[in-house]
Formats: sequence, C-alpha cells, structure tokens
Amino acid sequence: MHRVALTLVALLASVTSAAAEDLTTFLAAATAAARPNAPLRADGELTTTSPDGTVHDQVAILRRPNGDVYIELRDSGVRALLLGDGKTALMVAGKGKSAAPFALDTQLDGSEFTREDLRPFSAAYYRSPIIVDRNPGELTVSLTPSPPSQYALQVVTFDDQRKAPLVVKNYKDTVNNLVKVRRSTQHTTVGDGWQPGEITMENFPMRSSSTLTLHWQPSEDVPALFDPAALAKPSTLTWPAAVTPGSAASGPN
Repeated sequence: MHRVALTLVALLASVTSAAAEDLTTFLAAATAAARPNAPLRADGELTTTSPDGTVHDQVAILRRPNGDVYIELRDSGVRALLLGDGKTALMVAGKGKSAAPFALDTQLDGSEFTREDLRPFSAAYYRSPIIVDRNPGELTVSLTPSPPSQYALQVVTFDDQRKAPLVVKNYKDTVNNLVKVRRSTQHTTVGDGWQPGEITMENFPMRSSSTLTLHWQPSEDVPALFDPAALAKPSTLTWPAAVTPGSAASGPN
C-alpha cells in the first residue's frame, strides 16, 4: 500500500510539472503571437460612452515587430508611444501639450483604456500563472501582475490555437473585486498574425465603456513616429478618410 501511495504521489507530481511546463510554453507562444512579424497600421474609431454622453474620435494605431506601439487620436490630438521594452511610455495629452510619462493607470484621452490595457500581452508582466478553465478552442489563465500594476489579478481567456487574448477580466485591490473587462472580437488575419477588429473595455463602477473599431493592414515602417524626441514636435502622421467599421480603409492621404 505504501508503495502504491508513493507511486500515485509521483504520478501527480509528474502531471503537475507537465501542466506547468505546457502553460509556460503556451504563454511564451502567446507573447510571441502578440507581436506582428511586420509593421501594421489600424485605422478606425474610439468611442466612449458614459452617463455624461458619448464621445467619438478617429484613431490610428501603428505596431512594429519589436513590440513598439504608437497611437494617435485625430480630433483631440492625443498621441501615445509605448516602446517594446515595456518601460518607456510617453503621452501627449492633446494639441499644444508637451510629452509626459504615460503611467500604467493613466487613461487614453478619458477613455476606459489605460496604458496597461493597451500594451501587448507579455508573460514577463506576470507571475503565478494557473489554468482555471478549458473549453473547446479556449484556455483561461489566472495571472498575478508583477508590480507595478493597477490590478491585483487578471484572468485571461485565450484562443488556444491563435494564442490571442479574447477576454481579460481585471480585478482591483482584491482578487474578487472585478472592475473592468476587455473583450477582443471580429479578428482578421493580417500577414501571419491575428488582429482584433473590435476591442471593448467595460468599467463596471463607472458604468462606462470604450470601444476601438479597427481596420488593420500592412504598413511601411515610420521610424519618426516611434522616436520619443519626436513627440515634442507636431505629428507627421497622415490620415485616411474616416473609416466605417467593417469596411476597408483607403490609403493614407
């Protein structure tokens, strides 16, 4: 009996170790999948709805294979730069404003998207990953953000083939205080990657939500937009006509 018990313990330890290794591999693949293999650009609209009303703005998002992200809002003049090192982030809060550090919990132009919500997924931002659910085509993982973070816990549901986050539940202060949920839908294949055509962030305490509707396409690299020093100068981004959600975007003017 003692020998059987030892065998069961060894078997359980082996299964647990294998599951941990599989999750580590999965999260590494999700980190790689979060970066495009060539420069991309999305044009579309950012809409925020709150008890005070609804605000719309035209948006452009540029992404690079090294993880850099550039975001610009046409009407407000807000510009944000998130470098792929995960540390450098700057924002120009509006037309005529100077560039300043873009803190993890700072909102993008009053929307429900903060810098932390906008950065591409990386396993390096988390510790203590645990699989909490498996469904056909999906894997849900509990992740504890490493400091600094505005969240106590994030529960992420991934597409298990594409390794892309579909739903992110954000808990603040305590692990049972769900404050925000991000949903990514209407994905399309762009190059070798998978990009969401719609991203919605819902804030339950504030009874508000923000939605990015995006049309992605391959783009030429624009190094000047990713230069932190360039944020002190007027934007050189060119704009297409306003994009209707779900329609093809025209080329930049």
